[in-house]
Amino acid sequence: MALEPQKRVAEIVERYRLEPSLRDVYVEGTYDKQVIDWFLRESEVYGPVVYPIESIELPASVVVGRGFPNNNKGRVLALATVVASDLGRAPLGLTGIVDSDLDAVVGGPPPVEGVLHTDYSCIEMYAANAEVLRKFFGLGFDASASADAFIGQAMPVLHGLAVMRAANERLRWNMKQVDLTKSLGVTSGQLAYDETDHVKRRLIKNGRWSERVVFGAAVAESRKLMSGDPRLFVNGEEFVVCLWWWIRKILGKSGWDEERVATLLRTALEVRHLQAERLFQLLVERVKR
Repeated sequence: MALEPQKRVAEIVERYRLEPSLRDVYVEGTYDKQVIDWFLRESEVYGPVVYPIESIELPASVVVGRGFPNNNKGRVLALATVVASDLGRAPLGLTGIVDSDLDAVVGGPPPVEGVLHTDYSCIEMYAANAEVLRKFFGLGFDASASADAFIGQAMPVLHGLAVMRAANERLRWNMKQVDLTKSLGVTSGQLAYDETDHVKRRLIKNGRWSERVVFGAAVAESRKLMSGDPRLFVNGEEFVVCLWWWIRKILGKSGWDEERVATLLRTALEVRHLQAERLFQLLVERVKR
């Protein structure tokens, strides 16, 4: 099936100029679109259309020129900025949703009118609670008891990875990731994480092994700023990878890939949980105006 052509910013501006009652939501990716679509439908809000930002033609030069990083988050922010500039006002019909990531720790782009930020680090973290994970493990594997074990064993590992991400950003090293699962193992039926191996592999891959002391100091400083709820910091992709590893190695279930894991995770969400979160309350408020 052929992909739909990308929409141009000029077309979007003209739509809002001619039809100010339109209500659209722009998100970073497909998973986010699926969650927001489902949430609005379950909340009986039927008018808005949700678009992944990849469906919009937005050159990197425009994104960077507006002062945003050239990634999906930056594109959502840039789209809202460009449309508001071309219209002469921020349109009520355009709502953006972006991940908060580690902005509270390392700093992030300036706020943009009409763009909402997740309450936690990313959309996936709305599923990182005991009730949703019990449903996830129960529906998929008849193993609802695994939820508490995963939270107790895997979330501290994921929090540690987030601390390393923050240290990398604070140092502006732009290090590439290495395969997390190569540092995971099973000991007495429990997850075992070799942090030393993971850090060493990452520093060597990125030519930073000789600066390991500097990196260690940056990790220690970042850790001081990142206490509290791990959901504020954990990376969504690493969360899904860790779930996928858990399914294969702890539960012994084959035939699963990361996409299937993400789909089941979305299925396990509860709309009443999301309705209690500030992001989703603001979203409903905006699209009903």
